[in-house]
Amino acid sequence: MGPEDSFYVVNDHDPRPLRYLFDVKYPNAFTWDYVEEGPDIWRVRIGRTAEAYASPVRREWSEESVAGATRNASGS
Repeated sequence: MGPEDSFYVVNDHDPRPLRYLFDVKYPNAFTWDYVEEGPDIWRVRIGRTAEAYASPVRREWSEESVAGATRNASGS
């Protein structure tokens, strides 16, 4: 993900545990913006911070590792 890229998580409950996971595994690397906050649908836009993109270890935050974190947080 580039510094201007983002993706959305849509869920039937607040995906707060996923945010905690991102904060632990990738501190200060992603933005988290609630677009819709229930009660039926929760929609969050997750983006990459410019600082994280500029980091020399940015390969650790590849789409593959983010997808893996998302799968693990959802229990899949």
